Amino acid sequence: MARVQEIEQLKLAKRQAERAIETLRQEAVKQNRRLAELETQRREIRDAAYAPYEKARDWEVLKVFMLRLALTLPLLLVSAWMIAKKRGSNYWPIYRGFVLFSLFAFFVELVPYMPSYGGYVRTIVGIVLTLIAAHFAIKWMKAYVDKKQSEEQQPEADKRKLIAYETAVKKINDCQCPSCDRSFGNPKAKKEDAPMVDFCVHCGFNLFTKCENCGTRDNSFYKFCGSCGVASGDAN
Repeated sequence: MARVQEIEQLKLAKRQAERAIETLRQEAVKQNRRLAELETQRREIRDAAYAPYEKARDWEVLKVFMLRLALTLPLLLVSAWMIAKKRGSNYWPIYRGFVLFSLFAFFVELVPYMPSYGGYVRTIVGIVLTLIAAHFAIKWMKAYVDKKQSEEQQPEADKRKLIAYETAVKKINDCQCPSCDRSFGNPKAKKEDAPMVDFCVHCGFNLFTKCENCGTRDNSFYKFCGSCGVASGDAN
């Protein structure tokens, strides 16, 4: 009888636990429905707020870009003016530093903050900058070629006045004509294997001369003979 009573109590406890589980299951179903409703509401709220958020973000990006442009554009304009008007100035090394600084400000401080709008703006700006760079590169190359052709028509004495002493010495030592900038030999070849070229084979410029005092062959721009120390044109 005691065992039967204990079994009955256990069955009763089991039925109570099952009823509690069923109640909790029903509550879980209600909570899941409520959660689904809340998820739907949150999705609707996010969808409704997405367009204003994108608009506000685009405006913020544009505002930051315009502020940076207001600081960078004057630098670029001043640099363009320096390149156009001050390249031959005695202070050009300082101006060139300012130009490099403005380019750094443009590519580092402005370009990364440029509005994207799906990548179209940056792509268009890249194309425009490439076209501008190509235009000026072609223009510079044409001017350089015309300048070299004009210099080749001038007497050699006039050519020498246009060439800096240090530049001429370095170019001749590197087997490059200082007048036409063309190579007349291999600078890496051994000295004994190098061809004995006294005049440029391309433009006829005098590259090497012999000392009038000792007859040593040397760079035509040297002011003094490397063997006897006599000044060029002052032989005994």
